[in-house]
Amino acid sequence: MAEITQISETIQSGNTGRSINKLIQEWLNINGFLTMIDGQFGPATEAAVKSFQSKKGLPVTGKVSPATFEKMVSPMRNVMNLKPNINISLRDNLAKYAKSYLSEHPIEIGGQNSGPWVRYFMDGNQGDNYPWCAGFVTYLLRQAGKDLNCSCPITRTYSCDILGEKARGSNTLIKGTSGDLSKVKPGHIFLVRKTNTDWSHTGFVIEMYPTYCVTIEGNTNDEGSREGYEVCKRTRSFGSLDFIIY
Repeated sequence: MAEITQISETIQSGNTGRSINKLIQEWLNINGFLTMIDGQFGPATEAAVKSFQSKKGLPVTGKVSPATFEKMVSPMRNVMNLKPNINISLRDNLAKYAKSYLSEHPIEIGGQNSGPWVRYFMDGNQGDNYPWCAGFVTYLLRQAGKDLNCSCPITRTYSCDILGEKARGSNTLIKGTSGDLSKVKPGHIFLVRKTNTDWSHTGFVIEMYPTYCVTIEGNTNDEGSREGYEVCKRTRSFGSLDFIIY
């Protein structure tokens, strides 16, 4: 299910009983204009819309016109319309795409594993049962592969364990403790290993060094949690990592 990134009518105070109200409130919060996400377009939502419009140089009406909504959702529209570099590999394009997503700062809103960004990465799914780190990785893989008109080397999945098992079965899994790390390049995938058959978190490598790597990963935070709330750039040592190459 595609996330809504444009509307054709103006939404205003008094509009009730429609899911678009909640979506507007989610995007107001994502943009830093905090208001209750209750699906009711009342005075508080109208005031938040006015503040957003003033900050963005839009006519301050308190009504969400198509132009106001487009400005609200511009971070998502920006990454939806990324252009690949046809002169570099899928892997290098993935590193580029991951950095572009990071710059737009996707975050959860409205509860654990919830909000427009989570639904975007998870094909409309959200909630406690939908941790989205693998969804983030495989969504970008699918997007970059489609943009480059090439086959995607990784199956679309929401599961770190499926990523790890398929890579092990195809001999593309490299252990961070004993594998040939010279094969791991920016744009490859890392997995946080719990056991040899269980992985708990994933993301992209964007820089490799002799003893550590720099990553971009979804559903994490500054502490590196697998149940965080945003896309982050992190530095990780190799001890608990495996890597998927392609």
